[in-house]
Amino acid sequence: MGTTPLSWPWGPPTRRQAVGFPVLVAILVASPTVFAPWMLDDYLHQDALAIQLGEAAGPAIQGAVSDRYGLPSLFCFVPGGAAERAAMEASGVLPWWSDPELAVCFWRPLSSFIALAEHALWGGRAALSHLHTLLWVGLLAGLSAALLQRLRLGWLGVGAALLYVIDDAHVIPVLWAASRNALWAATFAAGAAHLGLSRLRGAGGGAALGLFACSAAMLLAGEAGVGGLAVLLSLALFYGRGGVWGRLQALWPAALSAALWLGAYAGSGAAVRGTVWYRDPREDLGHWLREAAAAAPVLASNGFGLLSGDALLVAPELRGALIVQGCTLLLAVAVLTGRAWAGLSADERRATAMGALGYALSLAPSLSTVPQNRLILVGGLGANLLVAVILRFCLRSLVELGPMRPLERARGWLAWPILLVHVLWATASWPLFSLGVRASEGVARRAQAAGLPAAEGGGALFVGVSDPALVVYMRAAARLAGQEPKGAWHLVSASGGAHRVERLSAGALRVEALGPAMAARPFERLYRGAPVPAGMESRRGALLFRVEAADAATGGARIVRIEAEGSLDDLGYQLVRWDGKGYVSAPLPAVGEALEWPWRPGPAGY
Repeated sequence: MGTTPLSWPWGPPTRRQAVGFPVLVAILVASPTVFAPWMLDDYLHQDALAIQLGEAAGPAIQGAVSDRYGLPSLFCFVPGGAAERAAMEASGVLPWWSDPELAVCFWRPLSSFIALAEHALWGGRAALSHLHTLLWVGLLAGLSAALLQRLRLGWLGVGAALLYVIDDAHVIPVLWAASRNALWAATFAAGAAHLGLSRLRGAGGGAALGLFACSAAMLLAGEAGVGGLAVLLSLALFYGRGGVWGRLQALWPAALSAALWLGAYAGSGAAVRGTVWYRDPREDLGHWLREAAAAAPVLASNGFGLLSGDALLVAPELRGALIVQGCTLLLAVAVLTGRAWAGLSADERRATAMGALGYALSLAPSLSTVPQNRLILVGGLGANLLVAVILRFCLRSLVELGPMRPLERARGWLAWPILLVHVLWATASWPLFSLGVRASEGVARRAQAAGLPAAEGGGALFVGVSDPALVVYMRAAARLAGQEPKGAWHLVSASGGAHRVERLSAGALRVEALGPAMAARPFERLYRGAPVPAGMESRRGALLFRVEAADAATGGARIVRIEAEGSLDDLGYQLVRWDGKGYVSAPLPAVGEALEWPWRPGPAGY
């Protein structure tokens, strides 16, 4: 049936409109993050930066501040060295259930250098670091919008750029300073895409040098930069001159930088093992492939809305539902894009195909960890281009005049949920996440100031703390506040349920989880990938932890016995739990007595 499309009162966008408008929107939308405080790994980074600049004495709470080359390293959270691990175990930074071979050490020297320069210029002022981040937000928005215009996408490109800059996948890399390595990698990847496109169109030595520099920068910023190589590959397959081999040859500077980076990475000391959060294909390729197959639909669907893969961090039982949702969403995107294909120009078709392939390939390096929304940042422009194509296709059914089939008219209503997810929710997520972080961090810091144990030579046994990482971050936050933590802070259990604590002797306690098993929740599994077996022993300074009973269903511990080298009272230990408002300290029960402690959700609500 014939239809009469509505005529638009404007012509093609000018370059100023196509680039300037997305940049302005990006900065405005991200501006609430300026008021956010430090959070989580930020405290570890500030501690490490102070040590790097000689403002504080070590050792660093996170274990290491430099790599094997002597370069600053803010992302080596659990180094593989025996000396660093021993110090982390004795202080309680590594809980008793940690895998003996645990290593969580990434190589991101450029991101570490940028953070070091920030700290040297204005110290630990979070607001100034967030303002600096806004400059990168604007730069990424401008480069991305300009790239779409170079592909001759007109207003479709402007729409895709706007969807990209407000995407809630950007919130965490912008809001969370320690996660900005993904933002920096994405920005340099966008620059590499521009220079790669120039090379594919015949540019010479200057573009080759720039491509080498940008490719190296995106890889040195973080492992997410590998996704930028995937974007370059997809550009080579759809753009440029000559055959496929000739197009690939035009991108030799990127290939050279990748080869050099791989060699340097191997010698940096970076390694990941012993955790369910991260998987290194170099350690066990078969395991990586199995886990990647399950994570792929969840991660890929993050670019198209609904429930994010981040939910797995607090509700792992949703894994099956997220896989089904992911497969369904990807099928729907494929069908709708296919239906919209006939209405695309030749330039739009080529860019859409390139964007889809680039997005899919860019996810490969991110399949090495738990699916999270922020992991789609580097190749996410391609996903937002697909959303823009589908949204325009659906909206056409609402704005066209003339007779239409009921199904054609009904598809127009699909535009509303797309707008709800990709515009309304995406825009609202920026202030909501910023306010949420400010509130939760405020509670955590007030709780910390409420009188955590600081006895010389003693320490604390945390029972019923919802988030095991809080013990780590509290130590760093206390040090930054000028309150050097004293003694060892040992996390006995982060189980989300009540506990029974029984005093067996002057030097021995038995702790039983009355609810969920210990060391079985997602944040606990950061420290251990394998199940906790009955009979397992773990030495932590003056304390020996022994698992008396384990839960085969969850792979966690049910009862743990703690034995000290001497009297626990003489060593100065006391119990600490979260009571819903703050951390409450209590003396150990008398020998032969027991107490039950209820559980309350922590500052983050879980």
